[in-house]
Amino acid sequence: MWGFLFLVIQNLKITNFSIVLVTAAFSILSCSNQGTIHGGTYKDQEGNKVSAFYIYDYVARNDIEKHSVDALNGKNFHFSHFYFSHNSNIPTHLIEFSENMDNTLEILNRNINNLKFVSINNEDGKIKIINCSKNPLDKWCQPINHKEKY
Repeated sequence: MWGFLFLVIQNLKITNFSIVLVTAAFSILSCSNQGTIHGGTYKDQEGNKVSAFYIYDYVARNDIEKHSVDALNGKNFHFSHFYFSHNSNIPTHLIEFSENMDNTLEILNRNINNLKFVSINNEDGKIKIINCSKNPLDKWCQPINHKEKY
């Protein structure tokens, strides 16, 4: 009986190790293409949305621009993307289940310490990228200022 139990435990260790290895590989591969991890989105009834993302230190402005263009994808709505340092602690569940756009922006405003970039589109569909690490006093680096956009 002990031999059988030992075999079962050995098989579980191999299986668990394999699961952990596959999960880790999938996580690395899914995040490595741009270094951008989704951290929550609020979307209003008109289709406007505010999203938070985590980014790694190696992510450059060009990567943010490409990510924003891909997110817009020809759709006609306003968006604000907030890109935070990967070690930030953004309350994803509060963003996802927020009551309204103002509440979402207030939640993000409480977490601006690690804000690196902001990406917004204007009325004519052009995307603007703001480097909040270099320009922290820019009005768009304060999520609460996005209320006027919506």
